[in-house]
Amino acid sequence: EVAAITDTQWLAQLSIFQKAPESMISRLSIAMQQILYPPLETIFNVGDPIRRLFVIKRGIIVSAGRVRMAGHAMGDEALLELYRSTYSARSMTYSEVNEIDIDTIYDILEGFPKFKKILRVYAIKKVFRSEVLAYAEAMRRLDQVEQDIRDVVRRKTMFMEKYDLADADLDELIDGDVPSVSVEYIVKSLKETMP
Repeated sequence: EVAAITDTQWLAQLSIFQKAPESMISRLSIAMQQILYPPLETIFNVGDPIRRLFVIKRGIIVSAGRVRMAGHAMGDEALLELYRSTYSARSMTYSEVNEIDIDTIYDILEGFPKFKKILRVYAIKKVFRSEVLAYAEAMRRLDQVEQDIRDVVRRKTMFMEKYDLADADLDELIDGDVPSVSVEYIVKSLKETMP
């Protein structure tokens, strides 16, 4: 009971549950299981089907490229059915995580239809936001690739211009007063001109 009361207090502080009825939060906190993850343990990978909501109670976890600590939730996108993770999560320290199965959440939400709609909209907004950010990152990378291609073309053009100049100089040397020039002669000439 004491654990349920303390879990209820910090569960209510999560942004996902701030508008939730107190009775629903207490039912959720009672249904949660505490799992301990050792350092460097993978909690889930990109592409894994997410069927649980993870709430960090203690420790440090890297998830979606961010450091997350106590009071953060992961996997809330799973409130949308058949969701596959677009990011991974890994424990960096000993981490105590409260987990609850999505089916259990939906069973509890049956008694709170208004909040069920709020939670679904929250999950849709979160997935939409992550997709927009992923699109923006892909466009940024595409712009960088385009710039890299321009740089390569510019370097090739500069190289070809220098090659054409060098080739013209060599042709002039060969076609000029010297009837035939050996590679050794060119190398010797270059060495003599260098300090």
